[in-house]
Amino acid sequence: MLWKNGLPIKLSDGSEDNYAYGIDVFGEDVYVVGHEAYVGRLWKNGVVSSIYKPAICYDVFVGVTQAK
Repeated sequence: MLWKNGLPIKLSDGSEDNYAYGIDVFGEDVYVVGHEAYVGRLWKNGVVSSIYKPAICYDVFVGVTQAK
């Protein structure tokens, strides 16, 4: 469960064990990394993406680069 602006955002439906280890905020976006059933996961504003299996992700950093 992630809280954003005082509102709960579910990261999972609860059917699998999941763990969130890292969080970063960039603008209005909230990024969380961890794993669900040992599949690496990245959640952006509560929307999940698979990263790698098997994996556990511990940290996230979001930044911007400026193209020249």
